[in-house]
Amino acid sequence: MKIRQLLAPVLLTSLLVSGCAFNEVPEPQETVEQGGASPTQGGTSHLQFFEEAEVNEVITIIAMAEFSDVTAETTIQETGVFGTQEAIDNCESTVLPFDHPGGSHALAVRLPAELCEYEGGETLPAPYSAGVVENGSFQPFSSTEDFVPEDAPRQTTDMAQNENTAFWIETDSTALSFDNWRVFAADLSDRESRLLARSEDVIPGLFMPAPARLGLTSAGDRTYWNSYSPSPALQQSIEDKSVDPESLTMLDFVPTVYSVGQLGGDLQSEVIGAQDFSVLGEGLTYIATAVLDVTDRTLGSDNQSIERHFSKAIDSRTVSGVERLVQLNPDANGDYFLDQGITNLQVSGSKIAFSSASDIYLVDRNTHQVVQFAGDHLLGDDASVLIPEIVLTDSRISWIVYYNDQDQTKQTIYTSNLSGSDTKSIQVSSSTELLDNGTGLTYWTGGHADYRKVEWKY
Repeated sequence: MKIRQLLAPVLLTSLLVSGCAFNEVPEPQETVEQGGASPTQGGTSHLQFFEEAEVNEVITIIAMAEFSDVTAETTIQETGVFGTQEAIDNCESTVLPFDHPGGSHALAVRLPAELCEYEGGETLPAPYSAGVVENGSFQPFSSTEDFVPEDAPRQTTDMAQNENTAFWIETDSTALSFDNWRVFAADLSDRESRLLARSEDVIPGLFMPAPARLGLTSAGDRTYWNSYSPSPALQQSIEDKSVDPESLTMLDFVPTVYSVGQLGGDLQSEVIGAQDFSVLGEGLTYIATAVLDVTDRTLGSDNQSIERHFSKAIDSRTVSGVERLVQLNPDANGDYFLDQGITNLQVSGSKIAFSSASDIYLVDRNTHQVVQFAGDHLLGDDASVLIPEIVLTDSRISWIVYYNDQDQTKQTIYTSNLSGSDTKSIQVSSSTELLDNGTGLTYWTGGHADYRKVEWKY
């Protein structure tokens, strides 16, 4: 699960994370100042890809549901495992999936019955329980409460697994913009929990900013996640014991990817100045950030410019060095725009998918071909488009689009083969999380604790 969620009585609220020790940002060995993609109708002129790469195909995405392409939308509560908002309202514990429910060990979290009493505030009434669904039954991992006994009840914010082990992150924060973090693991065979790392290992006594998107990943013998690290100035203040927590801003921290051994051990800063990452083998692909003046063009912002961490490029780090794969350039006036930042990075084999502005891009690292899924120009001049989630598999790509239509916010889920020749969609009432493994079934949150599924006809 990429977007962390806190379930209040009526609302699922997105959350974020925190950070560790400072390092140098690796410079890519080669950039794409020459060559790059040629401008196209979908607006790729602000992006450059590999040298001599071209956007060879622009796929027009129509924001309409094609109900002939899908079976009836249904909830997944017929499994008897996963719950709904009604169960929470009735003070019953309920289980939410963090994984595609069709797996043999589907990661999930059990929400406590006491959530019906929660009306906001700094402390949850009871802790969440991480676990797996096996043979239609939720099996919790052993309690993590005693690992950090001074914590208030914690919620589970992200989960991942490999063949033998599950990993998850917990926090006792209920705030939207900051938290602490604890990274846990449990072998699937005995479900005994163990603590791998905690944010106090990095900066004792400080909560840190929370990233808008979480990425918890297992690769080799290490577990990776994204958070923040202190800037050089903040690191010096920490060493001097002169930190004023009330004066800290986002620019006092730097987006960072961390890792720890799957049995614990040294916590490492893998890349400083990076967010939204993917690990394949010994390679780490990530969105590289820079502190830039960025113009906000959203409604009511008056095109104000603000200095911030901006998602400017996609880099790939391997044992042979760092290669720049995609770079975002300023416009002719030297301006960067908030809505053009690179987001939603997904990697599957040689394919890389991401979004920028209201478009999706699919890049093949072997052939240097780029497919652009462009949809904003059909939604009307006054439409604002948000792409909160992309899922990429070896054979298909799926994503969610939020857009305005006559002052109404609408949401559509798309799925396509990788050439873009077989694109299907369904309009839904609510969707904040996609669970899709490319087998023809797509699961998503249908609002609150309600998960829904659709079976695509392809």
